[in-house]
Amino acid sequence: MREAIKIYILHYGECDPRKCTGKKMERMGFGVVIRDFKRVPRGVVLNPFSKIALSRGDREVAVKRGLIVVDASWAKLKPMKFPRGVQRSLPFLIAANPINFGKPAKLSSLEATVAALYIMGFKTLAVKLASIFKWGIVFVNMNKDYLEAYSHAENSHEVIELQKKFILQL
Repeated sequence: MREAIKIYILHYGECDPRKCTGKKMERMGFGVVIRDFKRVPRGVVLNPFSKIALSRGDREVAVKRGLIVVDASWAKLKPMKFPRGVQRSLPFLIAANPINFGKPAKLSSLEATVAALYIMGFKTLAVKLASIFKWGIVFVNMNKDYLEAYSHAENSHEVIELQKKFILQL
């Protein structure tokens, strides 16, 4: 039996609805948009302020409780906007979305979700999700070496070591 993972999108309504990757993820059946902070389950929360990097070691918690993506403006993002749960940051990756193309760490909600799924070992689902935007597959291809390496890391420490190595190679 294959493990399923639920994706929750905590939506703050700060983005252009026509360009909102979180809402499109829901429309395409890849996640559930939640607007009430109190209704968010205590799963794996993608939080760029966390000192602990996401790794495949987080897979079990994500399968049990879900993956939570905070869909908010980067300009307004603050640590207190994150729900309780297992806080994890994503390692070094490069955005492919039209607004932040080529910029490190400026990922859309879709890119963050794709990266998290890939790193935790849900590679087929990650690629399927990425395909809902033309640039989604570009994101996977552009970061393929990084994503593959991170997906083999056992824990946060190994992911951070890989990240340091990749950044030094730039």
